[in-house]
This record gives sequence, C-alpha cells and structure tokens, in this order.
Amino acid sequence: MTVTFLSTLGVTLPIAVVIALGFLATWRGWFPAEALPGVGVFVRNFAIPAAIFVGLSVQDFSAVFHGGFVLAFTLASLLSFLLTYALVRGPGREGASAGALFALVGAMSNGIMIGLPLVVTLFGPLALAAIAQQLLVENFLIIPLALLLADLGQAQIKSANSAQR
Repeated sequence: MTVTFLSTLGVTLPIAVVIALGFLATWRGWFPAEALPGVGVFVRNFAIPAAIFVGLSVQDFSAVFHGGFVLAFTLASLLSFLLTYALVRGPGREGASAGALFALVGAMSNGIMIGLPLVVTLFGPLALAAIAQQLLVENFLIIPLALLLADLGQAQIKSANSAQR
C-alpha cells in the first residue's frame, strides 16, 4: 500500500473529528465529565489490549517479532530519555525526580491512542506488531527507568533533609 497525504488525512481527520466531538460533548454537558475516567479505564484496560491480542493472535510469530525494530526503538527511546533528562537536569534546573518524569514524557510515544488507529488503518493488522513491541520497550525499560530515577531523587531529598536536622 502506498501511503499518500490523502490516505494519511483520511485516517487522521476522523480521529481529530472524534476528539473534537468528545471535547464538544463534554463541554456542552451532553456527556458527563464524571463518566470520562470510567471510559478511559475501559479503553486502557480492556479495549486496547483486546484489540492488540486479537490482531496479533492470528499472526505467525516470525511476522510479529522483529529484533531490529525492537533494538532501534529501544535505542531511540533511551536516547530521547537521556537527552531529555540531561536538558531538564541542567545547572539550576529541575531535581532528579522531576527530571525523570520529564524524561519519561520525552521518551514515550503516543503509540496507543493515536498510533494504534493510524498504523492499523494505513498498514493493516500486521502493524499491530510494531505497537506491541513498542509497548514492550516502554513498559519493561523506559517506565521502570523513570520510576527508578524518580525514586532515587526522592531518596536524595529525604537524605538531605534528614542530614540538615
């Protein structure tokens, strides 16, 4: 399949329209704001994992796992994480905990909410493999690294506070 501007627009425009309609519905009170967390939990914990599982379960493993992609995505994510952390932690800037959280945001893609509908529509169900591998890297490396650095930053603060007493 050839990806053109119009084919990309044909995918991104409906997503933008759904987002705009959701904003409008909440803003006008047509959809109660109190229901949004429940919908978010359903989508995050059930709908998306089910869609990924169904899409990948019918594929051959060799078509689903690509070591080169995992390596490239891991290196790019780590580079983005470390670069963001270094920029945020520069002289007179954020502490280690805040730096770790900024780095987490800098290294995480929006592969689920925006990436999933885009790649599946443009490239078909096999593209779910890229999303699944991206999630592996982010969940097993990037998020734990950020939480570790944030926790170390909090420990440094506690240690400095107790040393001052």
